[in-house]
Amino acid sequence: MSGVRRPFARAVVGLLLVAGSVTAAGGGAVANQSGNELVGGFEIDGNVYEGFDNATTATGPGGDPVDWGSEAIFPAQVDVVHDPLGGTDATVFDRGSKEANTSTWNDDGSAAAPGKGDIGDAYLYDRVHEGDEYLYVGWERGSDNGSVRWYVELNQLPNTVNGEDTVVPDRSVGDLRLSLFNLGSRPLELEAVQRWNGTAWVATGDVDDFALAVNDSAVTTPSDESPLGREQFVEIAFDLTALLGDTDDCGFAGFSSLWIRSAPGASPSAELKDYVTGAVDTPARCGPLTIEKHDAEGEPLGGATFTVEPNPVPGAADPDSLTIADNDENDADPADGVITIDPALPGEYTITETAPPPGYLLDDEPQDVTLDEFGAATVTFVNRLGSLAWSKLDAESGDPLCCATFTVVGTGGAAEGVSITVVDNGENDADPAEGAVLVEDLPTGTYTVTETVAPTGYDLAADSVRDGIVIDAENPDVVVENAFEDPRLPSELTVRKLDADTQEPLAGATFELYLDDPADGVQDAPGGDTLIGECTTGDDGTCAIGDLGWGTYYWYEAEAPAGYELPADRFSGMTTIGRDNAGGELPVATLTDRQIRSSIEIVKTDASTGEELAGATFVVRLDDGDGEFDPGDDTVVDPPGEVTTDATGTVTVGGLLFGDYWVEETGAPTGYELPDDAVQGPVTIGPDNAGDTVAVTFEDEQLLTDLSVLKLDGGSDSAGPLAGATFELYLDDGDVLVGDCTTGDDGLCTVTGLGFGTYYWLETAAPQGYDLPDDPYSAPVTITAENAGTELEPLTFYNPRKPGSLAVLKVDDTDDAPLAGATFELHADDADGAVVGTCTTADDGTCTLGDLGFGTYVWVETAAPEGYALPDDVTSDPLVVDESTAGDDPTPFEFRDPRLWSELSVLKVDAVDGTALAGAEFELRADDADGAVVGECTTGDDGTCTIGDLDFGTYVWVEIAAPQGYALPDDTVSEPVVIDASNAGGELTQVVVHDPRLLSELSAHKVAEDTGESLPGAVFDLVLADGDLVVGTCTTGDDGLCSVGDLDFGDYYWVEITAPEGYLLPDDVTSEIVSITAENAGTDIAAVTFVDPPAEEPGTPTPTPTPSEPPSSPEPSGSPSPTPGEPDLPDTGLGGPLGLVAMVAAAGLAVGAALRWRSRRA
Repeated sequence: MSGVRRPFARAVVGLLLVAGSVTAAGGGAVANQSGNELVGGFEIDGNVYEGFDNATTATGPGGDPVDWGSEAIFPAQVDVVHDPLGGTDATVFDRGSKEANTSTWNDDGSAAAPGKGDIGDAYLYDRVHEGDEYLYVGWERGSDNGSVRWYVELNQLPNTVNGEDTVVPDRSVGDLRLSLFNLGSRPLELEAVQRWNGTAWVATGDVDDFALAVNDSAVTTPSDESPLGREQFVEIAFDLTALLGDTDDCGFAGFSSLWIRSAPGASPSAELKDYVTGAVDTPARCGPLTIEKHDAEGEPLGGATFTVEPNPVPGAADPDSLTIADNDENDADPADGVITIDPALPGEYTITETAPPPGYLLDDEPQDVTLDEFGAATVTFVNRLGSLAWSKLDAESGDPLCCATFTVVGTGGAAEGVSITVVDNGENDADPAEGAVLVEDLPTGTYTVTETVAPTGYDLAADSVRDGIVIDAENPDVVVENAFEDPRLPSELTVRKLDADTQEPLAGATFELYLDDPADGVQDAPGGDTLIGECTTGDDGTCAIGDLGWGTYYWYEAEAPAGYELPADRFSGMTTIGRDNAGGELPVATLTDRQIRSSIEIVKTDASTGEELAGATFVVRLDDGDGEFDPGDDTVVDPPGEVTTDATGTVTVGGLLFGDYWVEETGAPTGYELPDDAVQGPVTIGPDNAGDTVAVTFEDEQLLTDLSVLKLDGGSDSAGPLAGATFELYLDDGDVLVGDCTTGDDGLCTVTGLGFGTYYWLETAAPQGYDLPDDPYSAPVTITAENAGTELEPLTFYNPRKPGSLAVLKVDDTDDAPLAGATFELHADDADGAVVGTCTTADDGTCTLGDLGFGTYVWVETAAPEGYALPDDVTSDPLVVDESTAGDDPTPFEFRDPRLWSELSVLKVDAVDGTALAGAEFELRADDADGAVVGECTTGDDGTCTIGDLDFGTYVWVEIAAPQGYALPDDTVSEPVVIDASNAGGELTQVVVHDPRLLSELSAHKVAEDTGESLPGAVFDLVLADGDLVVGTCTTGDDGLCSVGDLDFGDYYWVEITAPEGYLLPDDVTSEIVSITAENAGTDIAAVTFVDPPAEEPGTPTPTPTPSEPPSSPEPSGSPSPTPGEPDLPDTGLGGPLGLVAMVAAAGLAVGAALRWRSRRA
C-alpha cells in the first residue's frame, strides 16, 4: 500500500494502490498506479526510476520530472548512506537505547540482523524548483509484521559520540526531525514535524505539507538488496524553503548529517532498534558569493580590493556597503585571487574593484550579480598590464631592421625583478612589423631596455641602452622615442679544393678572388674584373680572404695540386654579400680535380704442374685505410666487379685510383679448391706508379669428394627418412673398405675425402622397427675430374616396417576399480578419422587391437558401463605406432568414467487434507539420521524440494523445520533411499512427509463503555463461520478475557450471549471474522473487544440490542445455535420497586433481542 501526503488531503494518509510491474534499473518502474505526486518536479510514487507507469519514462522540459535513479542526478547528486538489510549489521542499537535520550544510545551489541524495523540504504537529494529548495529522503526497510515508529533526523553539524562510544547526532538550533508510525498493517503515517530549539524538539510546519509514499509492489533500486518487496521502500518530500519561512534569515547552515532510526512497538517510548547515519550535503539558505580575480590569461591574482553594495554579510553594522580585500577577515577562501563571502544574504549586488593587485591596471567596470536562496554566485574581474614599444634601424640607410634581440629589465615599482628577453618578430614581440618591437603584459614601474644581439649582418651600436622608462596608470602603453641604430658587419669568403674521385680535401691548389666590377654577371678573369687577392689551400683543402664589403665575387683556380689535372671549368659560382648575409656564414665555393688511373694483372696456375688455369674468379678490393683485409669494410672495385681468368690464365683490372688494394680469389676452376690463402695484398698505387700495371699470381690444389647414402621408410607412401641404419663403403677396385657410417634423423650418412674412383655401399644393420631389404648392396658410383668436389646425389635404400598394437584400460573415476563393458572404437589420425577396429573391456578393464601400421591413432569411448557416464572427453590423447614401439607390448591408455549423479526429492503435505506445503526445511544425510549432512532444501509452492549431484550411497531425509502453522511429525526421519549403479541417474521414488497443523486459541475481551475497564461475567459463544457451528463457550474473568482453544484453521466469530451484571448487550453482539491460517496458527492472536453499555436509570427506556448480520449468511447446522438462556437480571444499583421494574424491563429487552437474532439467523 502507498501513502501520499498532500496539503489538500490531510486525512488521506495512505491510499490503496494497484501494484504495477517492475522493470530493470534505469527504466520506468511502477510501484503504485494512483495517488502519485510530483513534488518540486520529483516523483513521489514509491519507486526509484522515472515514470508513474511503464509508458511514462521520458523527462519533460528542464529535465523534469526526475526520480532517484534518473541519469540526470544519480549517482552524482544523490547522497547514499549504505546499511545492510538482514545479515550482520554494525548499526543496531543495544537494549536500553531510547529516542528521547541520546546518552542511552549504545550499539555494542550490533552483530545480528535487527528483524522488525530493519533499515537498509538511505538516500537524500535536494533541488531548487521554481525558486524554492526541496528536500527528498528515501530509505529501504525490511517487511514489517507489526507496529514500528520511524525517526528521520537531519542535522547541520557532523555526528559526534556519546559516553558509550556510540555515534550520536550533534544537534544545533534548526535541526529537523520527522516522526512516522505504522500501526500493525495500517499505512505508514507522518505524525510530527519538529525542529530543535537548543534544548528540545518543538513542533513546526504542517504534516500535510509533506508528501509520503510507500511501494505496494516490488521495485528495483540501486542497492545490493534489489529488488525490494512491497512496503520496503519509503520516500518523503517537502518544500524546505516553505518550512524555514521568511524569518530564518541565515540561521540555517545546511544539513551535513542524516539519521533514520526505528523503534518497533506502538509506544512512543519503545526502545530504538536499527539505525543508519552518514554524511550528506544539503546547501545552506545563504550561500557563497565569490569574486574571482584573473589576469588576461586566466591565472588568479591576489591583492585586489572591492566594494559590494548592498552589504551581503548577515547582521552587518553597515548594511549598505562592504569593502573587502583578498584574504581579509570577511574572505572565507584563503586562495589568492578568490574572495568568498560565506554565508551571504540572497539578493542582487553591485561589485566594484577599487584597488588592483600590485603592478596591474584597475578594472573599474562594476558588475551586477544575483545570489539566489540555497544557491551560489560568482563574478570574475580581469586586470591588464602595460606595454613598451621601440624601433630598430640601419645606421647607414635608416631602413627598419628585423630580428635584433633585447632585454627588458624592471628597475623600480612593481616592475622590480622583471627580466624579459625580446626578439624582434620572435619571442615576446607582439608587433609583426620588422624593426618594430612591442612588449605587452608589463607591470607598472620603471624599466631599462638593452639591445643584446644585433640583427644578422650588423654589429651592436655604441649606445645600446635606454633607461628610466616609466609605465603607470597615466602612461600604460609607452613608446621609446630614441630608436636603436646598428652599423653593418664586414664579411669573408672561402674556397675549397676536393679530390674529384674521393671528395677528400686537397692542399696546394692556388686560387684568385675577383670582384665582378662592373657588376655585369660575366666572369672576365684573369684578364678582366678586379683582382682582390689570392690564397693557397691548406691541409683542410680551404683558403679564405676577409674584410670584404658588399658586392658580387668569384674564385679562379690558377694552379692545380701536384699529381692532379686542372678542371675544364676553373671558375667558381658568383657569391653576393648584402644586408641579409653580411658578417654571417657565407657559402664556401668548391672545385674538384681528377687523379691519373692505374691497373693490376692477376695470373692463375695449377699448384702441382704450374700450368695456367682458365675459369678462376677474382675481385679487387680497396682497403678502408686500416691496412687489414676485411670483406665487410673493404669495398670491391666495381666496375669491373668480379673477373674471370681466360685461356691464358690471366685477367686485368684497370682504372684504379690511388690507394691500397687487396686481390681475392672468389672461385677456383672446376676440379680445384681455393688455396688456404685466397687473398694477396695490399698492392699500393700512388703518384709514383700512377698509370702502371702491377702483376699478382695465385696457385690452386685439386678437390676431394664426399659420397652419401639415404635410408627411407619402405612402408610409407611418403617414404620418410630413417635414422640408425649402418652402412659400409667399398672401393670397387679390389673391394677395399674405405669407411662406414650410420644414418641420422635426416636418413643420411656420408664418407668424406674421396679421390677419383668407383665405389659401392653395403647395409649391415637396419633401424629399430625395420628389417633389412632383400638386396643390401647399392649400385656403383664413380668420381671423376668433372664431378670432383661437387655434391653428388645420395644412393637410396628402403626398409620394410614391423607391425604394432594398442590397448585401452577403463577404470572407475572415484575408486580406480577396473570396469568391464565399456565399448571403444580405434580411429586413425583423430576422432573424425576412419574406424580401424572396435573392442569391449573385459573384467580386467582392458581391450587390445593389433596388426597396426605406423601412424597416429585415438581411442573413442562409445558406450560407458552401466551406472557410469561417459567422461567429458571421450577421445584419448593421440597414440603413435612407429619404429620405437612396433613389435612391443603396448601400454594401455587409461579412461576414467565418472559415476552418474542422482537427485532425491521429498514431498511435504498437510496431514489432514494432503495439500502440498511450502516452507518445510529438510536435511539430506548420508547413511542414517546421524550421518553427515550432504544438503539442505526448503519446499516450494508444490510442496517439493530436491537435492542433486548425489554419489552412490544410502541417504535419509530429516525434517528440521515445519512450515508456518504446522508441527513436525513424530518421526522426522524418512526410510533409507539407496543409490547404486543399477539406478544412478534415473528417476528415484519421492519421499512423502505429512505434518500436523498447529492448534490455536482465540480470546474475547469485555470492556465497560462508561469506564473503559475490563468486565468479568460476560458469556460468549465462538462460532465457526463455515456452517455456523458453535465450537465453544466461555465467560470472562476479572481481566475481562475468556478464551476457546485447540482450534484448527478456519474463520470464526464471537457472539455475546450474556452481558455482565449491571450492563446491557451491545447493539451488535456479533464480532468481525477472525481467521486462523497457517500464517498465524499457534501464535498469540489479538483478542476481539466487545464494549457493553451500562444499564440505564429507571424512567429511560433502553433500546433492545439487535445483533448485526454475521460476516456471511450461514446455513443452519447440526449444532445448536447460540441461545441467550435465562440470564440473571443485571444489578443496576437501584433499590425498591423502581429498581425491580427496571430489571424486569431490561431482562425482557435482552430476551427479545436474543429471539430476534435467532430468528434472523434461521
